Parts: sequence; C-alpha cells; structure tokens
Amino acid sequence: NSWSVDWARLGLLDYPRIVHNPMDLGTIKSKLQSMVYESPIEFASDVRLVFHNAMSYNPSGHAVHKAAVGLLQVFEEGYALAVQSARKKEGPSWSNRLLSIQSDPDCSVYPLGSTKSSKPHKCITCQGKTCELCGEGCLSLEPSLVVCQGPCLQKVRKGSVYFVSKCGAQIWCHKCYLNLPSVIHQDTKHQHQPMQSQQQKCLLKRDLLKRKADEEVVETWVECLSCRKSMHSVCVLRDANDSSEFICPACVVDQQMDSGNGIEDEKNERHYLSGYMQPQQLRTSSSMPHYEYTAARLPRHPLSDFIEHKARQKLDPLSASSITIRIISHVEKSMHIDPIILRHFETKNKNSTQHYTSKAICLFQTIDGLDVCIYCMYVQEYHDSGRVYVAYLDSVDHFRPREARTKVYQEILVSYLAWCKVAGFRKAHIWACPPTRGNSFVFWSHPALQKTPTRDRLIAWYHGALSRAASVGCVSKVQSLYDAVFVKYGQLGIDELPECPPLLDGDYWMDEAVRVYKSNLCRYRRPHIPRGRKSKKTDLSQPSEVVTPNSAMRVLHIMQVVLSDPKCAPFRQPVNPSIYTDYLNVIQHPMDLGTIHSKLVLGEYAVLTDLVADVDLMVSNCLKYNPSGHVVCGMAEDIRSMLVDGFKSLGPVANVLLKPSAFHSGCGGCEGVFDSEFTKRLPELVEDHSPAAIAAHMVGRDAQLFHKSKIKCGTHKALLQSPTATTHTTKDKMCWLGMEVGCSVRRMRRDFFVCDLSSHENGDDEAFRQYVDGWDRPALTNEDQTNRRIGNRTVNVTDARTSLLEYCQFRNLQFDTLRRAKSSTAILLRHLHNPYVRTSIDPVCSFCQSIISDTRWHRSKVTAQDKRELCTGCWEACDEKRKEEFVPVRVNTVASCSRS
Repeated sequence: NSWSVDWARLGLLDYPRIVHNPMDLGTIKSKLQSMVYESPIEFASDVRLVFHNAMSYNPSGHAVHKAAVGLLQVFEEGYALAVQSARKKEGPSWSNRLLSIQSDPDCSVYPLGSTKSSKPHKCITCQGKTCELCGEGCLSLEPSLVVCQGPCLQKVRKGSVYFVSKCGAQIWCHKCYLNLPSVIHQDTKHQHQPMQSQQQKCLLKRDLLKRKADEEVVETWVECLSCRKSMHSVCVLRDANDSSEFICPACVVDQQMDSGNGIEDEKNERHYLSGYMQPQQLRTSSSMPHYEYTAARLPRHPLSDFIEHKARQKLDPLSASSITIRIISHVEKSMHIDPIILRHFETKNKNSTQHYTSKAICLFQTIDGLDVCIYCMYVQEYHDSGRVYVAYLDSVDHFRPREARTKVYQEILVSYLAWCKVAGFRKAHIWACPPTRGNSFVFWSHPALQKTPTRDRLIAWYHGALSRAASVGCVSKVQSLYDAVFVKYGQLGIDELPECPPLLDGDYWMDEAVRVYKSNLCRYRRPHIPRGRKSKKTDLSQPSEVVTPNSAMRVLHIMQVVLSDPKCAPFRQPVNPSIYTDYLNVIQHPMDLGTIHSKLVLGEYAVLTDLVADVDLMVSNCLKYNPSGHVVCGMAEDIRSMLVDGFKSLGPVANVLLKPSAFHSGCGGCEGVFDSEFTKRLPELVEDHSPAAIAAHMVGRDAQLFHKSKIKCGTHKALLQSPTATTHTTKDKMCWLGMEVGCSVRRMRRDFFVCDLSSHENGDDEAFRQYVDGWDRPALTNEDQTNRRIGNRTVNVTDARTSLLEYCQFRNLQFDTLRRAKSSTAILLRHLHNPYVRTSIDPVCSFCQSIISDTRWHRSKVTAQDKRELCTGCWEACDEKRKEEFVPVRVNTVASCSRS
C-alpha cells in the first residue's frame, strides 16, 4: 500500500474492527522525509505493521496476503543487511541514530532483497580501493548540468544528444536543434564586454558541435603519507586539486600522543551531529585536529551581525550558537542597459551603464563540529535610485532543527529589509521565480528528497515573509510591479514616452522588452507585397493623394512602394551567411530593406536622415562585396535613386521627423487593461498585515482572474487578454512597447513584489523602532568598516551566483548529502579566507599548464592520462578523433590577483 486504505469508499465496513493501527508505505515515506523516526527500530516496526495488517485482513489464499508475505521477506533480508552494515561502521550506537534517507552518508543505494555484487568494483580512479573512513568504494558524483537554451529550457537528459557552440555559451537539445535556422544570432545582452564582431554575433548551425551527455564523475581519492591508507577526498575535507602532502586525522592524533601531547583537557560539548535532530554530547580536545578555516573567522560586518542577531532570536539558545551569518561578497558592479530600452522609455539620464552594489549573505550552521553552508541570498543595492533588489535565494535541506527552518530563512530576509530602511532605501523589489526542475540558483546538486518549490508555494513563502516585515514596521506597503508602474501607461498621450520601470540587473521586464521588440522586428521585416496584376508605376517624387499628410506615413508608403519593385527582391531579407560563407568577414555591419522597414515601423528613426544613412550603408555593402559591374550593384543604385526621388517631396531630409505613433498598431491583446480603478478597497497593511492581505494587494483588481479554479485550468491568462474585459480601446502610441510588456507583467503580477520601505503615513513607527532597538543607524551603516573589511577583498568566485555555481560544478562541490556539504563548504571557506590564491579557482590546461580564461575543453570520460581540461590552442592541436572527446565550457571564474 502506497496510500491509506479508504475502507468507507471501498465498502470494507469491518476493516476498522480487524485493523486497529492502520499504516501504509506512503505515510512511512513522509515520516522518513520529515525525519520523524528517532531510530531504525521504529521504522522497521511501521513497515512490518503494513504487511501484518494486510495479512490479518486478507485470508491466506488471497493475492494481497501472498504479496504481503513475499514483500515482508524481502524487507527483512534488506533490513538485516542494513543493520549489519550499520553495526560494523558505528558499533552499538547504531540504533540510537535518527533515521533519515538524507542522514546516510553513502551515495550507493541498493534495492531491498539485493546484495552487493560478488565481483569487486574496479576502475581507473578507485583501483578497487575501499575508503578507510566510510567503508565505501567508488562513489559517483553528479555530472555538470547541461540545460537547453531553446524554447524548452529543459535539462538535457543523461545519454541524450545535444549541440553546443565552440565557445560553450549556447546549448540546444536535439529537438530544439531541428527547429534552428541556418544562421543563429547570438544573444548580445552583455554588451558591456568588448564589442563583438559581426562574425562572432552570428553563429552558423552547421558549425555546432554534436555531443552526448554521458559524463562520468566519481569522487577522488587521497592516500595518507604515514599509514598508506586510501580515503575519499570528501571524507577528509580535502580539495581534489591540492597536491601537498596528506596525513590522515588518525595519524595526526597518534603523532601528538607519541610526542607527549596527550588528550588531557578532554571535555564534553553539545553539538548537532549527523543523524540527530537534537544536539548531542561530543567529546572534544585541543589536541584533536581542527579545521582552521571557519565561518566565524570570516570578516564581520554590521549588517551580518544584525541579521545574525535577529535569526538567533528565532532559535533556542543551544541551536542559536550553532549558526553564523556572514557577507561573503561585497562588490561594485555595473549593468549595461540595452539601447532598445533607452529609446522606448523615458529615463532620467541616457547613460547606457548603471552602477550598483552586489552582496551575498550566507548562513552557516555547525554540524559535527564543521560549518555547513545552508542558505545564500544575493542582493543588489542601487544607491542612486534608493532601491534594493533581492535577486536570488537558495538553500539546502540540512538545517537543524527542521521546524525552525522557515522562520529563520524568512527572518534573514526581513532583517535585511529592516537594514535597508535604516540605510535610507525607499523601495525593495522581489521576483518570485522558482528554478526549473533539476536546475540550481546558487548551490550545486541539492538533496534528492528536497522538493523544488512550485510557483504558488514560493509566492506563499514570500507572503509569509512580507507579512512578518509588515508586522515589525519595516514595510509599509506591498503592491505588484504592474500596479506600481505599468498600469499608468494607458493614460499617456499619443506622443508621450512611458516612464521607465526600475532598472534592475536580471529583472524580467527588461529581457521581456528586448524579446518583444525583436519579435516585432522580425514581424515587420517581411512587408506585405501585393500579388497578382502589376500595379501602375508610381511617381514617388509627387505627393500621393492616398496617404495622409503625416510625414511618417508618407515615408512608410514610399518604402512599401519601393519594396514592391522586383529590383528589391535581393535586398528584402538579410544575406544568408550559410550560403555566402565569407560575407561576414567582408561586411562588418550588414543592412537590408526588410530591416530598414521594420525599424521604421517600430520608431527607431527619429529623423529621415537616419533612414537614409541605413540605405547608403546597404548600398555601400553591396558595392563592397560584389565585383564592379555586377547586376546586383546596378539594382542597389536604382533602389537608392528611387528612395531619394521619393523623399524629395517631403522637403529637406534633415527636417523630416518620424514618429512611431503614426503607424504602429500596438498590441491587440493589451487593449483596455490599463484601467487604474480598483473594483474594491484593499486592506491597509497598517490594519491587516496577514499573508492574505499581502496576497490581496498583489492581485489588486484582478482578484477574480486569479481565482484558484481559473489558475488551475489556465483560463486566467485568456481572461487577462479578453477584449470583453476592456473599457477602452488602445490607440497607436509611442508607448506601445511598454504596453505590450505590461501585458506580460500583468499575467505574472503575483510574482513581482514592490515593497515600500518608507514610514507609514500616520508616522507611527513604534514597531520598527522596537525591532531595531539597540542598533542605531551609525552602527548598521558603517560603510567605512564595510570597505575596509570586505570591499578590498577580491572574491571573484562568489561575486556572482553564476560564477559560484560554475565553480562548484567545475570542482564537483555538491550539497546533495550532509557529508558532501561539509566538504564543499570547507573548500569554499578555504577560498574565502585566501581570496588571492589561484589554486583550484581558475581552470588550468592539463597539457600546457596555462590558465584557461575563455573556453575550457572538458573531457567527459575518465582516461588513464587524465587529461580532462584543455585550452583552445591545445584542443585545436588534437586530431579529429580526440577532439570529439572534449566538450567546450564557457569560463566565468577567472580570479584577479590584484590587491586594491
């Protein structure tokens, strides 16, 4: 039984009389995941109860009775093996351990009723060895994550074929690869880097490398120099790339005993131990080996001290002393703003770069006397605009006690918002975006039983956190980004640009605006050319009687007439580089009439001079690439003459203004959705700061559209775009891009939180003063201390969550088990204490020993030579057969050794 017996529905009225203690395997699994069982004996008793109940209710000849007998026998055989293994490892204390699937330090899981293979395992890595500490042999690790960047955005399954660019930046699964065009335009959102050439921006489909997701990764081994015993590097908290001499902890203690430094100051302390939910007695001594790189020794900061103080208040005194909160990254960053956003939104300044401060706040907990990194939060602080952005949150399921996990995590967020209010920030932004299944934000390889939160569950978690923030007075108002910004766009005039929403690095609306614009660019790149009978030749030099006197409409009419001419056929679409392979090497800035037409429709030309410049660029490209006297060169000259003659009727070219509102039709789906009147009064957070009040503020007037029944069946998206819900018709406006983005934001309005950190209108901040009691503004916002202790330290691995995630994947620093989480945290702490040491930070070529800074070529199969990393030069020198063994991976974790 995987679920409880519903005896009433099945008509088994005598079931409660015969079975007095119902139990099922589903309940047992839930109790295992929740770490309810205090010993393996309780677990075994419940499993036996399941089968005994089945045998008691069903007669001996019944199929269910026979199945229960057989399954019980299988369980007893497997349980006996587990007990025997536990007694061998832990001795008589094995039965006192808390039972949990996560508490098992071994990664090898054998089915019940089966035994280990009689033939010992032996591979190139382990050579048939057995770890002296854990008693296990070769243990597998999770291979690097391969995620398709196509429409599916799914993880590439093990054994599946995928395609990757030579730079390692773009990956497509086989299904998405089939739908790719012959020429792939790469993403250019990171233009703050050195400008790429046109050849680098365009990628040919035929140049993609075909690879298979079959990487095999196992834990590395290390041998003690004294006793010559082999152990897993993870078991002894040793970096796999550390080439120094190794002496195991047991030999270190023996050497201290032989030298006369016996264990004389032995004492008992209470600590969290593996397999226990409550702190246990742990015998310690100063002569025992200690790990010198701890979280408590990391530089302290007033912000981390304040958050740590508030988080400890949510725990009992014994548990509170086990947690440590530190800022592991504090760096100034800059964000590139896409020119599309600068053109279509009204910004205070037209700077294409915006600066902000990035911080990473981590929670460590001491388990088994070692620090384990459990929770991490990346935030962005924009001092110029007075805004903060909670960019990423991630955690692993190792926190003790489990029942306090949610309270502590939410208190970290609340206390940070309180610090932001004290520091003078006015707004806080949050995007509730859960990771896709199998993907990670910060920590690499979560525990197998840790569930990825659904969107609704994550939103509910933020409702609880912001409810707590409102109750302590650090948040006075919560609303959706749609209500805060986009709802105002419907009230703008025809020629008014919309106010630019907050510019936050990695925020949804910025990427959506670029996507919508590019989608429209492709849409208008192919103008409608009437078919059938040829129309009479039109004299473009004379004013047309069928068009309006608006200059933009007349220019559009001229363009459409010219595009209908047969001479324009070679120029209506961009040149295909897959056919003309050397085109991008000769032409650095391609241009065509289709692109000019789409830019005209989308309002990219402020004056006619800009359009004429693109026409001249198209003609010059044609003359440069084709030989003199070629027929295409004559066609290009004729097209330019036709356009110039048509533009003469408009007057001086420099004085002709082009406005996108004159011909853009806008988004049909966003008509009338920008009414700012709410259908009912929302509860004030001063009066009601419950999670339900937060939820009501987030949905606003769309409460009926986000009803559970409509969300479940997916009809709320259709209702949000339904013309029947409109109150007025959207006219052609310059704010068309903002309105189309607003449609997308409205459909996801529950995900984007805008928190007001200013004081309440009534001026009552007594609750907030009590919350920050004892922490005045100078103590919390001492930036001089910040720059002295953290800002001058270059910690590139943790400066971005992508760099930290790639570093963990590259070094196989996993957090799926507590054993591996302790080892991964120890290696990370070693780097945090020594940020200028390049050891194990930058990938190094296995052949030429040079540091790889752009693309590393990774071998997915373990070989005797163990040449697993190559630079691009060494990879190019390999023969074709060996090249196929390597996969390109983009490098983000190059450290800087310069001291500031």
